[in-house]
Amino acid sequence: MFNVEEMNLMCIFNTGRRDALVAELRNSLSDVYDPELREIIETVAAKLDKLTDDEFSQIVFVPDYDDEQEVV
Repeated sequence: MFNVEEMNLMCIFNTGRRDALVAELRNSLSDVYDPELREIIETVAAKLDKLTDDEFSQIVFVPDYDDEQEVV
């Protein structure tokens, strides 16, 4: 349901509750000027809106890092 970019984006935020995550994503839009990132945020929020809390609780939030990319 979520691609790698979307999953990595969600991992930046508190993923404890679906409604809180959606609110954080939408609140972040006021600070995001990159059109591509804005589109990803809006897409993720829309997908999360369609999930039930039970479906959301089944998601395993693990960021996907490229093995050759340095993670700081």
